[in-house]
Amino acid sequence: MTVFVPRDYQRLMLMHLARPGVRRRNLWGGMGVGKTVTVLTYLDWCYNELGAEPGPTLVIGPLRVVQSVWPEEQAKWAHLSRLKLVTITGTAEERLAALKRPAQVYCINYDNLLWLFDALGTSSRFPGEPWRPELPERNLIWMFASVDPAINQLQERNLPIPWA
Repeated sequence: MTVFVPRDYQRLMLMHLARPGVRRRNLWGGMGVGKTVTVLTYLDWCYNELGAEPGPTLVIGPLRVVQSVWPEEQAKWAHLSRLKLVTITGTAEERLAALKRPAQVYCINYDNLLWLFDALGTSSRFPGEPWRPELPERNLIWMFASVDPAINQLQERNLPIPWA
């Protein structure tokens, strides 16, 4: 496993993700700039350092990215060993079994998004606004995270952000 030492631009990405009071955040960057490890680092910090339990994070992306990039990045970095990540791919039975496994981060591809809406129904497994089955742009990786309570804890408890 590799030790993660964020580059300056990754520190900026982490600071952007950790901004208090912002419900939606986007990271735009070219391939290989470290978006995945940056987002996973942020989520690991929220779930495992701050103890946030607002619900799981759903990552939506292309099949190859969901099946290989996210799990490989999570396995590559030593500091991410505590983060529980599950991919929701394969047959309908395999996807349903994956959905039942406890995790902090679930990864699914665009083509299985409508299946996920049907599988969850009105379940509150992923808290927040009701989902609308609108397919995102095919060239974007969308991440829907519900970790805002963790960020608000920073302000309330005057906790430092470790990469600041």
